[in-house]
Amino acid sequence: MVPNKFHGAQTISLSVVLGLATLILHLALLLFVAEIMSRRQTARQREHDSLGAALFAGTILYWIAGLASILYPGTDWVDPEFGPSGVPPAQIPVFVGFASAAVLGWMLDRRH
Repeated sequence: MVPNKFHGAQTISLSVVLGLATLILHLALLLFVAEIMSRRQTARQREHDSLGAALFAGTILYWIAGLASILYPGTDWVDPEFGPSGVPPAQIPVFVGFASAAVLGWMLDRRH
């Protein structure tokens, strides 16, 4: 049996989570459009809302998709052309580290 490719599984996972995020954000916008339009937000509040949405959709979901890639049957942490199967997964600390850094940066910005 040929193992599934990690990066193929990551692409599938990313498309699923981005599609769900788009659906959720659109539904939230449709359901709360009157409330959103009636609020008088400062430029800083709008910037924080935009930053939070960008962080969620553009960063966190990418790293979550990377970690979820291993859940596909037959997928290994390394694509066959890049190394042997069973190599210790270097992706785990990278994915967790970058996701944590993104959340930490967002939290520090929210404090100001």
